[in-house]
Amino acid sequence: MSEVYAQRMDLLLTNGYMGLGLVFLFLALFLEPRLAFWVAMGIPISFLGCFLVLPLLGISVNMVTMFAFLISLGIVVDDAIVVGENVFTMREQGIPPLRAAIEGARQIAMPVTFSVLTNVVAFMPLLYLPGVMGKIFWSIPVVVISVFAVSLLESLFVLPAHLAHLKEGGQSRIMAWITSHQQKVADGLLRFIHNIYRPFLDRCVQWRYATVTVGIGLLMLTGAYVMSGRLGFTMMPKVESDYAFVQVELPYGSSAANPRQCEISFWMRQIVSWKPMAGKSWSRAWTPRSVGPDVIFPAAMWSRSKCI
Repeated sequence: MSEVYAQRMDLLLTNGYMGLGLVFLFLALFLEPRLAFWVAMGIPISFLGCFLVLPLLGISVNMVTMFAFLISLGIVVDDAIVVGENVFTMREQGIPPLRAAIEGARQIAMPVTFSVLTNVVAFMPLLYLPGVMGKIFWSIPVVVISVFAVSLLESLFVLPAHLAHLKEGGQSRIMAWITSHQQKVADGLLRFIHNIYRPFLDRCVQWRYATVTVGIGLLMLTGAYVMSGRLGFTMMPKVESDYAFVQVELPYGSSAANPRQCEISFWMRQIVSWKPMAGKSWSRAWTPRSVGPDVIFPAAMWSRSKCI
């Protein structure tokens, strides 16, 4: 397996685990642990569903498609969070679980669908890129749109079915202890909403013209800061390479043994066979794997040496 491919796969898996953990943690703190579990399951379900679609379109798992998975990872579970929270709110109002799941999903189906469609429309222009770049990046919107479509179906049909069968009561001692502490966190959030956030929101709505003016002013300040040139912008930033490069410049009349007198590095003297030409610059590149199993040679350690 390619080292770059393995690194991209590790990055995707690490971000996936972090996403699952954060979604479960915050929903378990403010809503309910069982609800948080089924909502977090929307991430792997959406990705697995996308894997069923990709072979039908002739797309494989490669560097480009993994980049598309990384893009969709941050927003794939938003619709499931909205549906789960709405179902939980109805259950808090005393509605039976089955009815709360049906009514909660039906009530939120329209806005959730349009929110997913806006994300789909945002990626659709990549389908029509011309030339070689269009052929390369064509798989990105296909993967992202497939993940969003599966996520939408899962949040509107599969997730409510799971939430409808969550039983009330009958918890074990461990779950009862977790629920009691979770309820304290949820009560603290509700106090913040009722005592701070809601009065502030009412004041903003009451002074709506001032609120809009402040928003437009902040937008203008942000645009002016970007246009002033103080915010750096690099289209293709330089990143650490997978290869290390060394360049040695020898004076005219140097013998073949002269490069051995250069202050290069202990590791370099072990692994590099020099074939210099007098009066010319010579460079060589190698991967860290060629250093050997007992020597670690980071690419950013050095890039140029001096002759004695």
